[in-house]
Amino acid sequence: MSRPSVSTFAFPITAAVSPILSLGAVAGSWATHLRPDVLIIVPLILGAALATRAVASAFAPSVTWLPPAAEGGFQICSIGIALACLSYVGAKTGFPLRDAQIAATDAYIGFYWPTFAHWIDHRPVLLGLFNASYATFTAQLILTAVALFVFKRYDELDRYFLTFICASLLAEVLSSLAPTLGPAASLAPGVSFAHVHMIGRTTAEILLALRNGALTTIDLRSLDGIICFPSLHAAVSILIPFFLRWNRALFWPAVVLNLLMLISAIPSGNHYLADVLGGAGVAAVSIILINTSTAKSPRPRNLAERYVEAGPAWSP
Repeated sequence: MSRPSVSTFAFPITAAVSPILSLGAVAGSWATHLRPDVLIIVPLILGAALATRAVASAFAPSVTWLPPAAEGGFQICSIGIALACLSYVGAKTGFPLRDAQIAATDAYIGFYWPTFAHWIDHRPVLLGLFNASYATFTAQLILTAVALFVFKRYDELDRYFLTFICASLLAEVLSSLAPTLGPAASLAPGVSFAHVHMIGRTTAEILLALRNGALTTIDLRSLDGIICFPSLHAAVSILIPFFLRWNRALFWPAVVLNLLMLISAIPSGNHYLADVLGGAGVAAVSIILINTSTAKSPRPRNLAERYVEAGPAWSP
């Protein structure tokens, strides 16, 4: 078997994919007449990462973990921003709303969102727990990447980035083809709740603003999650424990927290039950696709692996 080539990047496959995401976000925004102001952050972060790498190489070569840490931080930011922009681009495609069909799927399963919403509305402590777990979405994504980096699982971190990208793109394509306003807007538009306010209730407002042309600029103030079917929160609730399965001390707390986040997508995230099931399916497909594709050929030895071989001065 041929010896893997050496990459100058700590996470070589992600480094090849993330620029395509950013360029796709720019091209998609231009094609749908959106102004992606938020993307200006990407070259700024890239400049900071390159400067950190240059300074570390020149003045602190023994601090071998710093360049890959800067690269990982850049990838987290650039991937998140590009994928968020692409979700707005997808919402502009204008396919018919599919709330009726998704709600019918829930009914076929035996689930009725308003009934569940009223039930949880009378249990504010449980709802507060769901809201808190739902809000950990971004923090969990970042902390899982940090854990993989600190424990020097660089190949796994590369796959983690790729799997999240794959799951997000699948969710965005499906959401573009089957857009929904969510159950709060379609099943209970005039209903007021004492406690169910839903972090994700703005989904319908943003989607309609994009479709009618009222929202044309994507910036940090307007950037919010708008994917309803399938639920990306549900997908991430599967991905996080999967990528922490190597450490019991991290895995079991992650299982508990993400089980709560999985359920919380319904009352806290303005999701149908079918959204949650779809999100879990997206996660499973993404894990299989990335694990299968990265196992077919020897991947490049990354920069971080060479740091480990050299014996880094910093040890977690």
